[in-house]
Amino acid sequence: MSAIIYHIIGIFTLLCAFFEFWFRNYNKTLTFQRQLYILLSVFLIFFAGFRIDCGLDFSSYTDIYYKVHNGSSFLECQVEPLYWGLNYICPNPELLFILMAILSSAPILYVFYKYANNKFLCLFLFYCTAFVYYDMGIIREGAAISIIICSLKYASKGNYKKFIFFVLIAEMYHLTALAALPIIFFGGKKYKLPSYLFMIFLLLITNILYPNLIFQIIGLVSGKFALAAYKFNAYTTYLYSTRNVIGSILYRAGLTIFFLFLFSRYIPNGKNNCKSFNKDAMSWAYMNAYFIATLEFLILSAIPYFSTRFSAILYYSFYFIYDELISKKVNKWIRLFVFIIAIVTAYRSLGNTIYNSSGNVYIPYKTWLLSYWETL
Repeated sequence: MSAIIYHIIGIFTLLCAFFEFWFRNYNKTLTFQRQLYILLSVFLIFFAGFRIDCGLDFSSYTDIYYKVHNGSSFLECQVEPLYWGLNYICPNPELLFILMAILSSAPILYVFYKYANNKFLCLFLFYCTAFVYYDMGIIREGAAISIIICSLKYASKGNYKKFIFFVLIAEMYHLTALAALPIIFFGGKKYKLPSYLFMIFLLLITNILYPNLIFQIIGLVSGKFALAAYKFNAYTTYLYSTRNVIGSILYRAGLTIFFLFLFSRYIPNGKNNCKSFNKDAMSWAYMNAYFIATLEFLILSAIPYFSTRFSAILYYSFYFIYDELISKKVNKWIRLFVFIIAIVTAYRSLGNTIYNSSGNVYIPYKTWLLSYWETL
């Protein structure tokens, strides 16, 4: 199957998002929308799980699987313990990829279903970004991202013990999950806009003035741990042009400031109480998570690949930011503008992943089901 299969899925999901956006008040369609959402969610899990020789790092994860079954430890395989254990219990790599697709996609798809006002928009954004790049590519970090995004509800309620517990589980899939820990200093609280802006500009300037200092500190700390040192050395071997780095910095900082302005105006402060659920507190937990991801990206921008992967853990909270900003609380023209920004940037991300990934690893899409069918 050529690249068209990716576009068919994306366009169909986008049409569902348009329908949901314009006809949200028609109760007669709600049951059908829920059923269609569940059907699409199950399809995406199968789409990721039943692939073969397709997606980022597929061959690497296949090699790791056979190393595990040849007696290599998780340190020798350079992977985290929980992922090593999943490799060990799976009788073949096909089952491993199915299991990882379920663990990576199902939790976050369920959270969309339960909490999102615009389920299909969140589904579309997820498909175009984290699903294709992580759940069909870097599956260990995809699983970690899913766990963190789902557990942010505990941070919104101030239940930090439970949140840290899930961070530790996610860390056993991928070490970058530790990047989520700063959220415990923010939770679901709303701070004054100047405080957010001050931190963005302060860290941006600090990173520009002392990039080598930050680089050296990270290298020194990671050098104390074998697996962390391996990750650091691997990430620092990737080369990026200065122009691309500056463009990414301006884009991330600008979009964060845009979100913060709208949230500060339209989203009230929620109650940060561990005994109850508060929608506004949860919205601010996702906003604070995205804000922290931006700070991490700015601080580490001297090591572009490392900054992207490290900040990704909290970055994908933007699904719920877009969802909240096109709710009824916000001016209708701003809602439409935000909706357009969301779909344009997401579809651009999908194209970049499919066509610009090293070696065109997504094209064509392959599934072992076809090979199995031909042998019958």
